[in-house]
Amino acid sequence: MTPINIWSTDATRTPWLGFGIEWDAETNDIQPLQLSQKQWDMLYTRVDYMRPAWIRSMIDVQWFCPEGIVGRYTFDSSSMLAWYPILDYARAHNIPLTIGTWDLKPWDYHTNQYATALSDLLHYLIHERGYSNIRYTNSVNEPDTKLPSFQDWEAFNQRLYTALERHQLTNEVEIIGPDTANTNGWITNSTLPSNKQTGAYEWHNYVRTCCDIQHGQVESIFRPIVERFKSADPAQQKLLLLGEMGWGYQSGPGDNQHQVKTYQYGLEMADYAIQLARAGMSGGAAWNLDDAMHNKVWGMWNISTEPLPRPWFYSWSLLSRYLRPGATIYHPEQPMDVRLLAAEMSSAANPARHYWTLMLLNRQATTQAFALKLPENTQQDIFRQYVYSDKTRLSDASQLPLPVAASRQQKNGELITQVPANSLVMLTSLDTGPDYNDPTNPSM
Repeated sequence: MTPINIWSTDATRTPWLGFGIEWDAETNDIQPLQLSQKQWDMLYTRVDYMRPAWIRSMIDVQWFCPEGIVGRYTFDSSSMLAWYPILDYARAHNIPLTIGTWDLKPWDYHTNQYATALSDLLHYLIHERGYSNIRYTNSVNEPDTKLPSFQDWEAFNQRLYTALERHQLTNEVEIIGPDTANTNGWITNSTLPSNKQTGAYEWHNYVRTCCDIQHGQVESIFRPIVERFKSADPAQQKLLLLGEMGWGYQSGPGDNQHQVKTYQYGLEMADYAIQLARAGMSGGAAWNLDDAMHNKVWGMWNISTEPLPRPWFYSWSLLSRYLRPGATIYHPEQPMDVRLLAAEMSSAANPARHYWTLMLLNRQATTQAFALKLPENTQQDIFRQYVYSDKTRLSDASQLPLPVAASRQQKNGELITQVPANSLVMLTSLDTGPDYNDPTNPSM
């Protein structure tokens, strides 16, 4: 049995938002799908369980400005009406939203037209429809594929900020970015941390190799990036997020990733997320919820043709549900080929009451036993255990995860557990309850 101590000095000292999801309107990138009430209820039930810490949701400019004339908008188009239920859901559950558009067309990046139209949209959504939970806009998706340079993006960003000021929105919604397609030179640009118009740093990262996640390379790649931002901003008030994250190894023609249907994809995504949190990032949004959004195989299901949840819904739900916003994240020393992450959360109703979630992912070929020791003065508690393995994924009739056991710390404070080979085990004392009004949910 391997002893593991979690010390207070293991805290990452980075603000934590958590893990979320990309949830766009189900349109198959053609036209809105007519979902039945049963299909909507199925989506809501699953997202209820996931409790995503945030949602990224993108639209086309043509949905609300089909003529390309600034000031002439169709906020009641069929595509917009298909999008609003997602925003309604997020508002009802107080989930922060990041929104933006897939492209700039029909406008050029060096004009004010796009900035004006997007700020008009945000004014309508926030002030007229009441979506006050829209916290961020990434403006245009992956601008490094559309703009000539980082400096052009900075000027583009400034035009958007000025447009938001005209609507008095800068205290309500912040620009998040640069939303690049990769962890590239824009992220390491020396002027990015000093960009005053950017309220949070965010970009995309798809691991394209077979084994970087398995070999623990994600943490070693991201830790220097996090440290660079911390050095530039010692107070570290801004979040560091991945707006899209996925395992892109062996993705096929037409940008389809059929491995999302496998058990291994769920393990790789969990490992990826744990390493990201250990490196000091503030969270990430998985790409994506549903194949029916873009007619591509990347989702947790296809609500139209393959509605059963795929295995990675199970592992990602545990990450998003039990690593709550505002948590203190710990990155203790870990044995070879084992990932370990701990999160400490307090109760909004009783700040003195603390809860813990422990993630253990075993990459070894045999079952491993651990004796986990939480920091001193941690209260005794009951921990529920969830297992994601190729043989065990206990779930209810709706295929939502269920715990396999419950245990309490021993008298010496140790928590004993075993993790099967190539599997994830989660231990949590966080009793989230059936809805989002639970007092143990830290405020955003």
